Amino acid sequence: MNEPSEITAGFQYSWEETLSDYPADDGWSLKYKGLNASGKIEITADADGSGYSVTLAPATTSDYTAGIYTFYKYVEHTDGRKYQISSYTVEVFSNPITATTLDTRTHARKMFEALEALEIGRADHVQKAFSIAGRQIEYLSPEEIIKWKNHYKRIMLSEEGIPPVRKRLTKFSDPFV
Repeated sequence: MNEPSEITAGFQYSWEETLSDYPADDGWSLKYKGLNASGKIEITADADGSGYSVTLAPATTSDYTAGIYTFYKYVEHTDGRKYQISSYTVEVFSNPITATTLDTRTHARKMFEALEALEIGRADHVQKAFSIAGRQIEYLSPEEIIKWKNHYKRIMLSEEGIPPVRKRLTKFSDPFV
């Protein structure tokens, strides 16, 4: 997989791809579609002999909305056949040069903080609109909130290089026995 796993809006990205089962010079074209709750990104690769070349110009990526996208990589033949090659996630970041503010929190930290605020009744409307598996978090049960909060806490601590706290059980004996 040659595609970037992160894209910063306003910057250029280039990669090449070779798909021996779907050569460009045999009528195939390579396409990508990235989706999330707030937008979509569509990319069509250029044919380069039997392979493909992709260049995302800064003017193109500057229109990308920050967030985590699920990308679908697929091929399409001139006769109408389509095959999905893979799916993966890409995080798009705001352009730091044109941004007036910058939120450097990871997705896991944002989700953890939103779930924690929801748990104590202090979530704002933006946090309540966050979703997990297509459901807004404000509609999760208390048990689900705790489960997901713990899930995102583990990811967040791992990303921040903080080792998980291990419970240690200590048995005390009566010294007078």
